[in-house]
Amino acid sequence: MLASLSPFPCQAYVSRGSKASDEYSYLHVGPQVKSIRQHRLDRAATLGYGCFADLSMDTKMASNVENVHTLIASLLARGENTS
Repeated sequence: MLASLSPFPCQAYVSRGSKASDEYSYLHVGPQVKSIRQHRLDRAATLGYGCFADLSMDTKMASNVENVHTLIASLLARGENTS
């Protein structure tokens, strides 16, 4: 499905979860966060997605990562034309 796209959304999602674990380590939520991330990854794989970010994007207005990239590129182009 979206596995052929850049791995950035997946990396960003994993990075965000990892950062939260490190930042709030005093709460000892690391194992729970890892369990949730693994559950989401398993669910995404079961449904045929490369990662949870791809699954999540499929239910959003943007539909897929490529639409987000297209929107960002068009906004950047407009911004460059106005400066």
